[in-house]
Amino acid sequence: MRILIIGTTGAIGSKVKEALSAKHEVISAGRSSGDIQVDLTDAASIENMYRSTPGIDAVIVTAGSSGMESFQTLSEKSLLPGIQSKLLGQVNVVLIGQHYLNEGGSFTLTSGILADEPARDAAAARW
Repeated sequence: MRILIIGTTGAIGSKVKEALSAKHEVISAGRSSGDIQVDLTDAASIENMYRSTPGIDAVIVTAGSSGMESFQTLSEKSLLPGIQSKLLGQVNVVLIGQHYLNEGGSFTLTSGILADEPARDAAAARW
């Protein structure tokens, strides 16, 4: 199986890559590292990523940035980077990627620990 993992340098992505590499061909993608570079806030960058990696069976997204901020200081401006990266970035990975994945391919999107275990001053990081 040929698996594209976006975000392999973080806590989750590095473990996913390690686990899957033993039995599958893993291609890593990241903003500034990996086999290929991709900017999740840029649809053209996502499209280029897929064009440069044909024959993908599965895509896993563990990437995306979001601010660590308290509810009292949140603003639209401070939320936008997380929305563009973690939320819309993952949406675009699927919307664009559906045209590139092999027949029967799959997408796995992750949210991280803050979706289950809230942390103080992390209201903006709960995607």
